[in-house]
Amino acid sequence: MDRKEFLRNTCGLGLCACTGMLLAGKAGAKEKAAECPPPKDEWKLDFVQNRFSKFVDVIDQQVDPDTRDQMFGKFGEVCSNESVGQFKQYIGNIDGFLQYIRENWVESAEFDKARNEITITGKPSDKCFCPFVGNSKMSTNFCNCSTGWMKQTYGAILGKKVEAKATATVLRGDDRCSFKIQILG
Repeated sequence: MDRKEFLRNTCGLGLCACTGMLLAGKAGAKEKAAECPPPKDEWKLDFVQNRFSKFVDVIDQQVDPDTRDQMFGKFGEVCSNESVGQFKQYIGNIDGFLQYIRENWVESAEFDKARNEITITGKPSDKCFCPFVGNSKMSTNFCNCSTGWMKQTYGAILGKKVEAKATATVLRGDDRCSFKIQILG
């Protein structure tokens, strides 16, 4: 772990001041660091992710597969609607959006205009990207949430109806998440 990553991780846990004192090597820093209280509520994220995973399991058991997949897809659409503001500048500019995600998120993003198809290939990962999942034992059916996000996001950027399909997901045992987006209209 490099220094920047260490600082980012410790600051995320609420340890910025303690870490800063230790790294700065100021007199009495070790004593002051010992006085730093443990991060508040650090257990809550794992708790919520695990509880949410159990909720998804209940949906898996109680709801027919078509309805379940539609529900998870709608959940992804809602998530997309809440984050679409950060992509506003790409509405009508799919090439710009694909360039942005290539630079920031994915291994490749290709638009086959002849087939009206976009292929997104994620970077290799041993963890699901979704913050709802974390280290929980999430059902693989929850990947329909990601297809809903893709459908809503790409539909908004293109101004057209699209369908999205997960071709690989970490939750399903693949080494990355990848998607196909078919432009319908």
